[in-house]
Amino acid sequence: MTVWIALLGGFSVLVIEILGVHLLAPWFGSSTIIWSQQIAIILLAMAVGAWFGGNVARKQADLHSKLSKVLAVAAAFFILLAYGVDYFAAKILPTHLSLDQVAGLFQVGSFAAAIIFFAPPVFFLSWVTPILVELRVADGSSAGQASGRLGAIATAGSLAGIYFSTFIAIPILGVRASIIAVAILLAIASLMLSKRLRLAIGLPLLGLPLLLESPSLYANMPPSSTLVESLHTPYQKLRVIEFVDTNDGSVERWLQMNEGLDSYQSRWKSTAGELSQWPGGYYDLFALLPTYIEYQQADAKPQHNYCILGYGGGSAVMPIATAEQNHPYKVVGIEIDPVVTQLAEKHMPLPQELSANIEVYSDVDARAALRFCDEEQDAIIVDAYSRQFEVPLHMATKEFFDEAYGKLADGGVLCFNLGTTGTELADNVLGYVTASIVASFGSEYVRLQHVARSRNWIIFARKAKQLPPLSEMASLLPSGWPIELGASCLPAECIEGAALKLNPTPALSDDKNSLMANQFFEWAKD
Repeated sequence: MTVWIALLGGFSVLVIEILGVHLLAPWFGSSTIIWSQQIAIILLAMAVGAWFGGNVARKQADLHSKLSKVLAVAAAFFILLAYGVDYFAAKILPTHLSLDQVAGLFQVGSFAAAIIFFAPPVFFLSWVTPILVELRVADGSSAGQASGRLGAIATAGSLAGIYFSTFIAIPILGVRASIIAVAILLAIASLMLSKRLRLAIGLPLLGLPLLLESPSLYANMPPSSTLVESLHTPYQKLRVIEFVDTNDGSVERWLQMNEGLDSYQSRWKSTAGELSQWPGGYYDLFALLPTYIEYQQADAKPQHNYCILGYGGGSAVMPIATAEQNHPYKVVGIEIDPVVTQLAEKHMPLPQELSANIEVYSDVDARAALRFCDEEQDAIIVDAYSRQFEVPLHMATKEFFDEAYGKLADGGVLCFNLGTTGTELADNVLGYVTASIVASFGSEYVRLQHVARSRNWIIFARKAKQLPPLSEMASLLPSGWPIELGASCLPAECIEGAALKLNPTPALSDDKNSLMANQFFEWAKD
């Protein structure tokens, strides 16, 4: 019996640790900072729980009954965890604010949620091993032998919890159902120890929360939007939402990752059944790339090769296809989460005639995939937020940009989408990422363009060739293109040249990267 309880204890803690982030993600995101806070609180709860559990076990009075009560209390907290996070987050996050305005609340809210909902069950589950060790010692085992064997068994349970969460809980059972299933297992173990089997009739009641609709389905949805589909993947929470214009019947869909609000990973627009050439937002600026690629080239290239790191739903393709409508092109898309591409194909389909120009590879990290690109690329687009503000650390370093530089053809362009609350180069995310790009490409070949009416910046960097001067952009761009393109090319909306040389922030490296800490303090300040 002690073996199974030790296994269950280790199993349950890891289920909390992994699935807990998926409960937080729809509200607060799943950034490295959120992960770090949660892990820190869980470790603290384990340490404090083990201390208290050791003191309880030392008293040796009716340990079976005490262990039964501990498991029952842990089961109760699992039920609270399964359903309480949603209602807590829904109360503290005002839905009428934009992402910029609530960035700091994400940090405070996730920290508070971890303390309230994650710490208590882990605290009590940490009593299990000390009590089991004491029971083994009472049966004649040595303390060293008992603690070593039970520790190993608990660790095996933790491994089982990892694989259960990843391959069964998230894709098959669902996050909340899995947490409740663990609660039922803990309750059964408690009943077996107490031998109060009459209490088993209460076990079905543990599943009642599953009958209720989770508010996380509708967490942080923009006004006037409706939910099309929502699901968890091993990587994140995904949601497709829709806006319908009742005047002309036009439809706009957003693919959102994690917290939502006014954020989106991909956009799709359709009017009168026809897909729009311009999805809107920062994607439209990708249409500048053919102009940048060909500027002052001696010979026109027979084909433009694009590599999109963070392909998502393919929103970048339509502006590129529009700009390349009279020129051959090829797009290779890299997307780490295969469910993203599946949702996009279902709810945000691109025109069938573009399929011959697009190859999409899923379930592979973008930086790793870049190393295996054989052809010299004319443009590398990086649109790989793990959260609406957070850039993956390994894709913001000089080493990464050196790799991108090496994959670009002569005159090829790196195009980096960055969302940030900062508008200055000093002491913020924009400055650090820019410094890293400049370290690889040189300040004379880099331009930062602010996206009109947004928090986004597009950083363009060209390999060994000048970007078109802003004074020439009006003559280079076709008429009738979106206003965002024109506004982004105004001197007041750009940073380049001498301003980049004055950037005081150092470049980031794979070995030393302060981006995560900087992002945390930037959000906290806001």
